[in-house]
Amino acid sequence: MQTNTDELKLLRSQIDEIDNEIIELFIKRMDNVKGIKHIKTLNNIPTTDSKREQEIYDKLNIKYSDSDLLEYIIELENKLIELSKLYQSKK
Repeated sequence: MQTNTDELKLLRSQIDEIDNEIIELFIKRMDNVKGIKHIKTLNNIPTTDSKREQEIYDKLNIKYSDSDLLEYIIELENKLIELSKLYQSKK
């Protein structure tokens, strides 16, 4: 029988593993952002694409409309977009 302390350790360990996966995916995402920055720079396209952002939010709202985590999913996407723009704006 597991104690609460053992269960807590297990859950934290699983979160650590998930966090590592998230970071690896974030690095891959930012590599793509770097490619987008290159294309936008070559074609003199602005960093912000409001239409694209709205498409992303619309998809999230449809896909996760029944989730009690929707507002947090939106917040996460907000942060990802913000970081992408920041990365694209770096010289």
